[in-house]
Amino acid sequence: MEDREQSHIEWVTAYTAQNLPEAYIVAGRLKNAGIAHFIKPDSFGQVYGFTVGIHSRVDVLVSEDDYERAADILSEEG
Repeated sequence: MEDREQSHIEWVTAYTAQNLPEAYIVAGRLKNAGIAHFIKPDSFGQVYGFTVGIHSRVDVLVSEDDYERAADILSEEG
């Protein structure tokens, strides 16, 4: 996707993980379903190396158009 097209996408948080490894697992599930996504860690936590607590949280974002499908996939067991 061109940067120009991507800049018009509204990104929303589909999942907030407790840490980066959990976010990668969630991102993998979305990738397997063909849903574009990106991982957005808490920058404060990344700078100071927090691995637990509120600053270790990591958001997994999807396009607004894919949110409902992502929510369905992430609500499934597995």
